[in-house]
Formats: sequence, C-alpha cells, structure tokens
Amino acid sequence: MKDFQTAISIENRVYLYVGLSRVQSSMGDFKAAINSCLKAVSIKDTIRTRVGLGEAKEKSGDLLGALNEYITALTKQSMGKTREEINFERNNLNDRINRLENEIQKMKQ
Repeated sequence: MKDFQTAISIENRVYLYVGLSRVQSSMGDFKAAINSCLKAVSIKDTIRTRVGLGEAKEKSGDLLGALNEYITALTKQSMGKTREEINFERNNLNDRINRLENEIQKMKQ
C-alpha cells in the first residue's frame, strides 16, 4: 500500500488510485477503497475508474451501488482499444451486471 501512496505523491494517475483501492479492499478497508476510487473518478471518469469503484462497493457489500457503477462504466468510451478488447470489456461488464442483478433479486425474495 505504501508503494502506491509513494507513487501517487510522485504522479497523480488514476490507475494508481484504482490499484491502491484494490489493496485497501483486500485489507478490508472498504471505506478507504471507495474513497480512492472516487478520487480516481474525480481525476478522470473512465471505464477503469468506474469498474474499480464498482469492485470496491461490491466488496463492501453495497451491491446496488456496485451495479450502478458497472452500468455507468458501460456508458464510457473505450479509447485506443481494439474491437476485440472493447467487446471483451463490455461482455465482462454485462456478466457482472447480470450476476449482481440476480444476487439482488434473490435478496429481495
């Protein structure tokens, strides 16, 4: 975690915040993980930052919040990617969305 914080102090890049968020989530610090991704989104609102935020929310137990982030990620542009990469990314997001919708539906029953 310290490596990410050091790197962020040198270069304020969204992928560093998303990486920091994943470390924080793995350590159970979901509030910090969500805040790291919110910082990333505030710098640049991309598929990567929205997926990172969705993952942090999902791990924290906020399934509806995660679902909303994954849906928002689908609306973002995929710049500089091949058609295959874009299709893979979108299929992955649709799989996550379907899984969360099913989990939320089961919880309502």
